[in-house]
Amino acid sequence: MKKPKISGNSRIHHVIPLDDRPEEPDTKGKRRARNAGKLAQLMDVPLDIFFEIISKLKPLDLLQLSRVSKQFRETFMSKSSRHLWIAARKNVYDMPNPPECLPEPKYASVVFERNCFACGVGRSPKTDYALCVRFCGACWKSNVAKGKTLLRQHKGMDSTILTMLPCVQLGAGYLSSGCHADSTKNSDWMTFYVPEFEAVVTRYRSLSRDISAMDAYKKERQESATVMLQHGKAVHEWEERMRREQYDEGVRAQNKRKASIEQKLLEMGYQISDFPKWSYDWSRLLGQPRELTPRIWKQIQPKLLLIIACEKQRKLAHALRTRMDMRKAEVKQQYQLYLKDVLDDKLLLPNIWELVTLPEVKALMSEEEATIEVTRERFMGVVSQAVVTFNLEERARLVKMLQEPALRIPDYNPYEGREKDTTTPMDAEGDVEKLNHATSIFSCSRCDPASPTSIFYSSGIMEHSRKFHPDAPRRPVVGVLENVVDTASVVLKMLGLSSHTPHTEVPKKVVCLCGRPDFQQPAEFLELVVHIKEEVRWYKQTMSNRRNPSETTDQEITIHNDHDLSIEKPFVKLLLDDETFLPPDPITHNLDLPNCIECRFCVQLITPHSRSSISLVHQTATDFVHHVRTK
Repeated sequence: MKKPKISGNSRIHHVIPLDDRPEEPDTKGKRRARNAGKLAQLMDVPLDIFFEIISKLKPLDLLQLSRVSKQFRETFMSKSSRHLWIAARKNVYDMPNPPECLPEPKYASVVFERNCFACGVGRSPKTDYALCVRFCGACWKSNVAKGKTLLRQHKGMDSTILTMLPCVQLGAGYLSSGCHADSTKNSDWMTFYVPEFEAVVTRYRSLSRDISAMDAYKKERQESATVMLQHGKAVHEWEERMRREQYDEGVRAQNKRKASIEQKLLEMGYQISDFPKWSYDWSRLLGQPRELTPRIWKQIQPKLLLIIACEKQRKLAHALRTRMDMRKAEVKQQYQLYLKDVLDDKLLLPNIWELVTLPEVKALMSEEEATIEVTRERFMGVVSQAVVTFNLEERARLVKMLQEPALRIPDYNPYEGREKDTTTPMDAEGDVEKLNHATSIFSCSRCDPASPTSIFYSSGIMEHSRKFHPDAPRRPVVGVLENVVDTASVVLKMLGLSSHTPHTEVPKKVVCLCGRPDFQQPAEFLELVVHIKEEVRWYKQTMSNRRNPSETTDQEITIHNDHDLSIEKPFVKLLLDDETFLPPDPITHNLDLPNCIECRFCVQLITPHSRSSISLVHQTATDFVHHVRTK
């Protein structure tokens, strides 16, 4: 049989550059190891004692010993030393016997060594006990092939030749795949060892003129291949069984070590409940398959005591958090009862998450390590002062928000805001009157900006929260929108009022002169502000998404801003006492037009990609006519 082929991709061809090679240590002038050369005296002992020593070794020891010298190689590799290999193999528990055709040294090398049979590199994982070979990944691909590939390379060869070879049984997956152990069941989809296939083909063709010799050779090869398949399956099963037993032995050693460590800790006065259940460091120290010795115990004892101390602190912290959660639930229950008795909607009240962060409530819950129940009497003793503290802080925050208006609603976090805000309630006490100005308008982050209910004064924050977000886990984020403040200032100026006018003194009979059909009745000041803000927003959004004039067919079409805040001509009116509404538009009266009308002019002027974000469809004919006349 030919030698196996060394793959061109084998690691043996990977040359390490000289610059990357490790420097060899300088051993010049150093003493040799004490045990160097002493093994040579082994051959001077009497033969009976020598063979008695050798009989205690294992097959891998004999392999390594046979490579020590030429004399040892001649001794252990001769056929007369077969009894030594058999004795060494019997020292390995339950190891299967090899077939007569398989030499003991080769059998030991396949099972116990990890070198490639082709290139010789270590850590070669491809082992097949039926073929009795071990290869690295690259050499494996060069020395095995599918049966159909081999038959294609040897034209005229019958597939019967495949029954004279053992097929590949690589890996433990062979045991669960239900593969056979009979060479007569081989087929061309199976994988075979190429050098052995070529040797059998050469021998088979040389006997082509002698039919009887060919049949005898075929029968002999089939029996030998079947024996190798059965042997390979037996070794695979033994290897898997040894692997499971080794794992079980390791588990037993770990459990024994764990029990020994726990027993010593119990003798020191600790309890089982003191030990951590989910600790990587604890499991790493206890879960090793090494027997506990006094030296190991001396090393790991301080580490174990430190882990137990940390676990005790963790349990105390967890118990405190659990009690604090119970106190929070009791505070929530009492606070819900308290809110039912509060009738003043203008009072700024915290939600439950904000309430438990107030100093007074924190002290109430954490009294005596949170072991005292929060009763009605204890809660009512601190809630009044807590609400006063919250009102001062909240009003100071709202005043600062008015002083620094943002273009969008800020991401306000009540837990962080009070820690980062350097403005104290006493500093903002003189500016609290700003909250009563008609321009001190706040917006809700959860409501539609086009809805009149999305804006309110500071006195309406709690009313808005209770009315529109009663089931929300947190109070809605409140912020200041700059365009709302600017719109309110212009409307007040058109009405002849100052921007510092209190919102309670703003007249309520105000109407917009744009003539919008659904906005002809007198409206509240905030409703009017939302209406004008949305009209201005529609105009700006339309103009910013307008097509290039060269792309439009009607270049003379323009869009009119009938709510221009920069002109002095007022477009709002304060109705007299005897006026109730504006007269209906005579042009839009009794029109027979369909509903949901789209403006053709706006479609031509606006870019296609922005039409979905701009309202171009009018629900009624009256709205459509008003749009054409005013825009």
